[in-house]
Amino acid sequence: MTKTRVSAYEQERLDNIRQNHELLVSLNLVGDAAVTLSSEGAGAPRKIVVARAAARSIGSRDDDAEDDGGWGGGKRRGAPREPSRRSKRLRGEVAEPATKAEEQLVETGDVSGLLAPAEEYFAESVVTSAIRVTGHYGGWVEPGVMERLGLKGSAAEAWESQGGGKFSFADPLGTGKKVHRRSVPGGQSVAKYVASRMLKKNPNAYFYRHTEPGVEQWTGDWTEEETAVFLDLAR
Repeated sequence: MTKTRVSAYEQERLDNIRQNHELLVSLNLVGDAAVTLSSEGAGAPRKIVVARAAARSIGSRDDDAEDDGGWGGGKRRGAPREPSRRSKRLRGEVAEPATKAEEQLVETGDVSGLLAPAEEYFAESVVTSAIRVTGHYGGWVEPGVMERLGLKGSAAEAWESQGGGKFSFADPLGTGKKVHRRSVPGGQSVAKYVASRMLKKNPNAYFYRHTEPGVEQWTGDWTEEETAVFLDLAR
């Protein structure tokens, strides 16, 4: 059979393949076995044959990484894979029927049949010293801060002193205009933007998301003094 002459393009392709293989060998990513390039015949399939040791060279790194916790990130070789957690629905199993208490919760929102009272759930030492709250905050701004910032003495006074209006989630400022996302400065949430405008009209809303003007915000765990102040207010 007459040997077909390799075109310049084909020769360049074969040279690139050889160079790539030599680079992989120099990086110890494949074995140093020879690469066989077949280009005989214009229509003949071209194939690259690399020794099986090449795959082993890469795979062995994963095995070693599994043994010593290296960059492979896997578990130790031979350790069984833990099954992923899936719900009964995803496992194709029939879910248990809802109890009467659960059905009542869906219909009425009453959790009395599902949750144990705090007096029964917690230890007696916790129950006797616990601070009991209703979930409604009734505190106000500290007197010294009120004086420095010129704040009113109650929520109603503060709201009315700054123009009043009807509060709603669409119009939390009570101006009669809805607050839209596009009106908020970039990088700031709507909630934080609204709170920043409420220092004198709704101080509780302001201090929920901001510190006193000019006071640096602290991060980290509370001090014992801060904890004591918080508990006193909660009582």
